[in-house]
Amino acid sequence: MSNMEVFSQQITSITDQVELYAVRRALESQNIYNVAKLTGHTDVMADVMDKLDFKKLAKLLTEVSNRAFTCSISRMLSKMAQRVVNC
Repeated sequence: MSNMEVFSQQITSITDQVELYAVRRALESQNIYNVAKLTGHTDVMADVMDKLDFKKLAKLLTEVSNRAFTCSISRMLSKMAQRVVNC
């Protein structure tokens, strides 16, 4: 099993929207750079940023965003179904 498959399984198990948004924020490369900049580690981060696989980060970010969207749709459908039952 690849790392991407493991990541996908782990993300699929998350149902908490706040947690999904936190993971998404952590994967956004701009945030990584901003944290380094704020903490004064831009020299170290330049090395790290050169070694990051931004294509892979983009795939992980897409996976998280898709999961957040799926959870949101599921929650909306659940609320709609509850309204229909209560009518």
